[in-house]
Amino acid sequence: MFLLALTGSFEIALPEGGEAVVNLVLENQTDTALKEPWIFVFSKPDWLSVSPDSVITGSLAKGEKIELQPRIRAEGHDSWIPWVSREGELKLRVLVRNGEVAPDFIDFKVKEEPAEFASLVPWLLAREYEFTHTLTEHYDYYPIVFLHGSNATARSWLEPGFEEDFDDSTALEKLIDSNYNGYGAAVLSLYAGDPVPPTYDQTYPKRQIYNAGYYTKGFVPNSNDIQGVIGSHDKYFPSDEEDCANYTNCWGSGEYSNNVGRIIPGILEATYSDKVHVVAHSMGGIVLRAAIKYYPHLQNEINRVLMLATPNQGLHYTDWQEWIAYTKCPHWMIGGELAELKLRDVEFVEGKANCGSGNPGVFWIDLLNQDEWPGTVKYATIGGLLNNRIGGAGPSDGLIDAGWVHWSPASFNATHYSSHGSMKGDGFFSAGRSGEASMMANEFVTEYIKTWLIDGDVSKIGPIHIEDTDLPRTWNTTQEPLMVGIKTSNISKIISIEVLINFGGMFIDAGGASYRVADNRGNNWYYFNVIPRGYYNYSVEQYGARLIIYNLEGIAYETDWGIGIGP
Repeated sequence: MFLLALTGSFEIALPEGGEAVVNLVLENQTDTALKEPWIFVFSKPDWLSVSPDSVITGSLAKGEKIELQPRIRAEGHDSWIPWVSREGELKLRVLVRNGEVAPDFIDFKVKEEPAEFASLVPWLLAREYEFTHTLTEHYDYYPIVFLHGSNATARSWLEPGFEEDFDDSTALEKLIDSNYNGYGAAVLSLYAGDPVPPTYDQTYPKRQIYNAGYYTKGFVPNSNDIQGVIGSHDKYFPSDEEDCANYTNCWGSGEYSNNVGRIIPGILEATYSDKVHVVAHSMGGIVLRAAIKYYPHLQNEINRVLMLATPNQGLHYTDWQEWIAYTKCPHWMIGGELAELKLRDVEFVEGKANCGSGNPGVFWIDLLNQDEWPGTVKYATIGGLLNNRIGGAGPSDGLIDAGWVHWSPASFNATHYSSHGSMKGDGFFSAGRSGEASMMANEFVTEYIKTWLIDGDVSKIGPIHIEDTDLPRTWNTTQEPLMVGIKTSNISKIISIEVLINFGGMFIDAGGASYRVADNRGNNWYYFNVIPRGYYNYSVEQYGARLIIYNLEGIAYETDWGIGIGP
């Protein structure tokens, strides 16, 4: 056996018809234990064979090493000149289930020597090489799953409002367009049972964005096509006889929490991950929480969850608000998912056999909130404060009150001046909302996803001291964007800023900007373009304006001023 210890570039010489045994030592010098390292052939020349071509090892503790012995063989020579050497590159890849490692590629330059040369020294026909590949970096990156709300589909994150003449650049779309930290679109319409293509050939296999639907594929919002219930893994059912009949009629079509519980393992397998992050809008957060509680395997398969306008405390509508819900929602939802959310006072009891028994029960949402919350998942919530209802009546975001959103197990419970979601408005019950005025599209949510969900940064908290502001008293909308300035030594704590324009206390327009685009003009002065030039057709001259500054905890500073606006 010919023994050669390699350092630097990895080069292997193979005799024609011979092979090499590679004693590969994989060393973990990262700051964390690595779960089930997988070493496999990423690319190779056609004339080269590697055995085995894929190995999954046990977990690798910090500072630990493991040894592998792949065999590399040059297959039959097809050149008409037998002594012409063949050369190529063999690339192995290292993936781990818990995040990403670097360097994740192991590169070899392989050269085949003519058989005539090797035959002069027979023991050169089999060779042995040794080298060590050291993993030095670990990154806490995981796939991101977006979930929609009630009476919607995965399409709502791409085409809010389902209107041909209405669109909005949502947080999902902004994240994809920015390619933040290498994240890109994987499957943007994914349902239970759909195949999930593997991403092992991607530059960043785990930095993938999925947009999932928990209703059945092809569901049309507002249709009478019964979809199911949120569900409790067949555990709880209504006590009242009529409520039991209505609920089981929906339950027979399936449980949304079960659908989510089937979607996530497929994503984990496709990305060789052990966890995902989730962004859930409205009822999507309740569906996810039910899946985590009633399908325990998910308790260790989800890392961080951002819930947007999710009614964690249930619905607490007045009588007339209930009437609006009845007029706007398909009837089957009233007896199914909205009964679980406590649109009406429907009590639930344990066991299908007790459905309709008349026994005293508990509201479904209260059952979900009972007991210590399981698992190690980290949560954050954001509630909206911009009511889009005509006249400003109803909950704080027009549909869900911020007080119903906040949830004690969450690490952060923030609020933001935005309405429930992106919508065109119906001209009677609600006005349209988009962009910064939408919970699905504002800069605060987009930056929250980047800063907390992806990066795991929890430093942007605490008081933000504003020493001074530069707020324009006039704004020529056709000539310039609306720019505001702040003087602060706490810029590192800021997530985003927002400006609201109002007339007589009625909301007119909104704009926002990330801390990342702040123009640093020195002496702790930072300027932001918050509303583009010509963004809105203002019809009067004098308006009110409000500047809001946000950190991970929500509103950290706000102030009002007057502004003259004109062309």
